[in-house]
Amino acid sequence: MFFKGTLTIDPSELTKIERVKPQKAFKRMLYFMTSGKISDQEERETFTAISILQQLNGVFLRNSINNLVRLAHDDIDIYFDQEGKKNDLKDALDVYEIQIGESMSHHFETLQMVLEHDDDSFKYLIEIRINKNHAVGAYPIEIDVSGFLKEFKSNDFTSELDIKANARNIFLSKEKYSAYLNEKKALFEGFMNLLKMDIMKFIKVDDVKVDVKSTLVLSKDKKEKTKRLKEKHTHVGHPSYYYGFNDYILYTWLWTDMCYQHGVDIDNVEILSEDGEHITDIGDESVNASEADLLNPDVDYDSRTSSFGDEGTDDYHDTLAADSSDSGGWFGSSDSDSGDSSSCSSCGSSCSSCSSCGGCS
Repeated sequence: MFFKGTLTIDPSELTKIERVKPQKAFKRMLYFMTSGKISDQEERETFTAISILQQLNGVFLRNSINNLVRLAHDDIDIYFDQEGKKNDLKDALDVYEIQIGESMSHHFETLQMVLEHDDDSFKYLIEIRINKNHAVGAYPIEIDVSGFLKEFKSNDFTSELDIKANARNIFLSKEKYSAYLNEKKALFEGFMNLLKMDIMKFIKVDDVKVDVKSTLVLSKDKKEKTKRLKEKHTHVGHPSYYYGFNDYILYTWLWTDMCYQHGVDIDNVEILSEDGEHITDIGDESVNASEADLLNPDVDYDSRTSSFGDEGTDDYHDTLAADSSDSGGWFGSSDSDSGDSSSCSSCGSSCSSCSSCGGCS
C-alpha cells in the first residue's frame, strides 16, 4: 500500500487553439480531401520550457525538494541520476538551460521531470509531465506524487517475515488498521496541499486540482517475491526504475496479502498490478478483504483478474455485478421463469395449463 496524489495545473498563460491533423483514419482522409478544413482541435501553450521549469524550481526549493532523478525533453534524457546524488536540482536545470537554449526552449512537445524527497513518514517519488499540446479543456501540467511508507523500507537482508512482523500491530483489528491508514493519509494530504499552495504562489495559475487516493498492489505470484524484486523494471515510470526506490516495493506487495489474511475493510482505493497497470477501483462501498477473491494470494493471478478490465467499467462492484449477471447463461435464464413453466410431476404438462390431474393441487 502506498499513497498516490495528482496535481493538475492550468497556468495563466496565453493559449492558442490550433487545428491539428485528426488521428482516426477516416478523419485523416477527410482532412486531406478538404485541405485541412475538417480537423480536430487542441490547445498549444505559449510558455517556454525554461520559464516553466524555473517556476517549478521555486516551488520545489521552497519545500526543500532538491534531488532530481530525471529531466527529459521530448523523451531525450538531459539528466538521469543513477547514483542517488543529493541536491542536484539547480545544477541540472543550469545544464538544461545551456544545452537547450532560449530558442529551442520554445520547441518541445513534452517535458518530464522526476524528483525524490523524504520526510519523517514518506519517501516521495514526484513525476512532472508538461504537455505543450493537449486536448481542449485538459490541463497542460500534471504532477504525480507517490508516497511510500519509510518505516517499511527493506534491504537485501530483509525477509517477508521481517516486514510482516513490523506491520503486525497495524493489523491487530479493523479499527487499528483504519486509524493507521487515516493518520498516514492525512499526513500525505498535508504534503499535497503544501505543494498546491506554493504552486499558486510561484506560478500564475487559473486553476489547480488535487486528487489523493490509497493504492494497493496485487502481486502476481505468492512465492519468490524477493527474487522477482531483484529483476529491475526497465520501463520508465515504475518506481523501481529509479535509483533507491526498489527498497520500498516489497512491503507494497505484502501489504495486500496481509489485508486479505486479516480481513480488514478497504474502500476508496485503487488496485494496481505489480507492474503498475490499473486493475480496478473500490469506491465508498467498503469490501472485506478476506471475502474478495481478487485479493486472495492463493488463487491464480490470471483467474482472479480475468473479469477486470473487460467489462467497460473501472469500478470493482460494477465489474462483479456484470460478471455475475453473465454467469447464468442459457440455463440461468430458464431457471428464472420456473414459477410459470414448471412441469407437473404427475402428467408432465405445464403446471400453468394442467387442470385435469391432482398433481399440481
